[in-house]
Amino acid sequence: MRPEIASPEGSSPRALLIGLTTLAGVLGLALVWEFGLEEVVLGALYGEMEPEAISERWEFVVTSLVFAALAMAPPLLWLTITTRRERSARRALDHSRQQFQAIVEAVSEVVWEVDNQGRYTYISENVSEALGVGVAEVLDSALLDFIAPKQRAEAAERIRAATSDYSRFQEFEQEFTRPDGSTIWLAVSGAPVFSLAGELLGHRGVARDVSERKRSDQALAASETRYRNLVETSHDLIWSVDGEGRFTFVNRNAALAILGYRPEEMLGRSLAEFKTAQQAAKDMSVFAAVKQGQPLFSYETAYRHKDGTYVPMMFNAVAVRDDAGKVIGTTGTAQDIS
Repeated sequence: MRPEIASPEGSSPRALLIGLTTLAGVLGLALVWEFGLEEVVLGALYGEMEPEAISERWEFVVTSLVFAALAMAPPLLWLTITTRRERSARRALDHSRQQFQAIVEAVSEVVWEVDNQGRYTYISENVSEALGVGVAEVLDSALLDFIAPKQRAEAAERIRAATSDYSRFQEFEQEFTRPDGSTIWLAVSGAPVFSLAGELLGHRGVARDVSERKRSDQALAASETRYRNLVETSHDLIWSVDGEGRFTFVNRNAALAILGYRPEEMLGRSLAEFKTAQQAAKDMSVFAAVKQGQPLFSYETAYRHKDGTYVPMMFNAVAVRDDAGKVIGTTGTAQDIS
């Protein structure tokens, strides 16, 4: 799919060689004519003729060479200019190739190119580090050949969706399988390639190894799942409020069991709404002290159950701070001490 320019060497003869060869041919013909064929041919046509002087014969030869040289000058000039342009274009193409290769070798990303059937037509050398295979093993193979068989149907649909509108795509993440069975996650970015007639030729782009980040994301997701499972199975109320004392999180099972509320009925509402006015004033003063820098607090309070009764509770909490150290809320646990 990359444009190629034919080398002028071997396909475009030198203008000088053409000129000299042509002049040599004209000189030979003129000499043969003047010093051989002229008398034979004209004698046969017109009878016996008086021989020309030697000077006249050479005058004809020189005149023939001059006219031949003048006639050849424009095409030879054009050929010279064309040849030089082709050589200049070839040198520019060679320089561009060298720059491209230098860039490809310098970057850690895998540079790739596929045709409109999804088969590799180019791959950079560092594919061996990413996929554990050589360039020769990749060329003419299909994208899906390096994806685990059980994932190919899903991957084919994702690839089709990413490339269906013939636009650029960024950070398309896909898991690839190495020959030894290990896997690597690559973030693939690319763009379509079109012919001068507007026909889709394929796609080209780069692929970046994001396996470490992907594994970190998966580990974080697993950790969050474990954390959420622990939180949701706790008999204690686990909660968080923002800097204004509004609930931003409560665990569902404990909220229902202790206070009779679903989390969505508490989120966004001030903790003062679930207390008597006197208790709310006391608790908000404690909350204000925490915002001033008190690192840890534990105290007894009472919350209003959804049925209107009050539940005595022991609260334990810590302040939550932003990167600048400013208190932006609190989080902790609460036990029913009825």
